[in-house]
Amino acid sequence: MSVRAALTESFLDAVTGSHVSWFWLVKMELTSGTLYLTSLDFDIDLDGVTWIGTRGLGGIGPIEESDNGVSGITLTLAGVTESHIAGILLENIQGKKITVQMAVLNESTEPPTVATDPNVWQGLLDTQNFMEGQATVIVTAENRLIEWDKPRLLRFSDQDLRRTRPADNFFKYADTMASKDIVVFSKAQVEATMKY
Repeated sequence: MSVRAALTESFLDAVTGSHVSWFWLVKMELTSGTLYLTSLDFDIDLDGVTWIGTRGLGGIGPIEESDNGVSGITLTLAGVTESHIAGILLENIQGKKITVQMAVLNESTEPPTVATDPNVWQGLLDTQNFMEGQATVIVTAENRLIEWDKPRLLRFSDQDLRRTRPADNFFKYADTMASKDIVVFSKAQVEATMKY
């Protein structure tokens, strides 16, 4: 049983045609705003968003899957404007979401439409490096499945509970109670006390 979302009918029509015209869509959700890039030589408007043409995106490293997991990818951003390069270099991109989609031109419709496969690759940005001689930025990203390997340390404490539920006071006095001495009487002590 596959966990992959079903492909749309328009995408299936486009990829089963006699001639397939495809390109990449890359969405980086940065703190300064979401950056939409396409591997085309020109900007396109798709789903109410303008995707910036990067003249080939410079390159996307191979996306590999194995029994041990999914590897990260490397993106070479060669055709991005200087302002976008500066924005990527100045920002702390680590941990920000990145989505790589495949878009296909469906020429069986009139006018031709663009169909996308949103399932190609999703992950978290890791590092960015600038190559001065070529005015390129190399961005690395880890697949979102790497999150499965990270331990989630949650304890039964007031601090950990308030991270997820700030108004919950259930463990408010847990630390105080842990350091209190609780005296438990034996049956003989209780009976001796009751005689008086």
